[in-house]
Amino acid sequence: MATTNQEFKTGTGATVVCKEGKPGGEVAQLKFKELATTFVFAACTISGIGTATVSLDDFTIIIFPILGSYLSDIAISATALGVKCKISIPAGQSVGSKSGELEVGNNSGKLLVGNKITKIADEITESNSKSLCGEVGEKKEGTYTGDYEIELEGGTLEVK
Repeated sequence: MATTNQEFKTGTGATVVCKEGKPGGEVAQLKFKELATTFVFAACTISGIGTATVSLDDFTIIIFPILGSYLSDIAISATALGVKCKISIPAGQSVGSKSGELEVGNNSGKLLVGNKITKIADEITESNSKSLCGEVGEKKEGTYTGDYEIELEGGTLEVK
């Protein structure tokens, strides 16, 4: 469950804020120092003026060394004041390896994850406003911030 807003700042300068978020389904994989799961984003807006949707995020967290690796494409779609944008965050990026970008800790059997990730590659795949969204095919770098916790049903998760 998200413990703070989940915020995406795209390379075009638009900010998408999701007030709700939670791991979806079950933890798909739990190995020695590795966790794979899906995160679902909800109640999203773009720069406070319109609605946005963020697709499911399937990812793996490697605890040591700390590194989050997104496994699936993430699509951000936004509509505000007649402007339509779609931004794709391509799969396979390894992110969070810089100091302080990804923090993992314990909270009574739950895993706490803090994200302050920079330099996430994104690409504009749909735009009807070059000034607000950018141009289709344009590649930029954005950021993602947000804290959440993951709980294992019938068990506990712990970072050692």
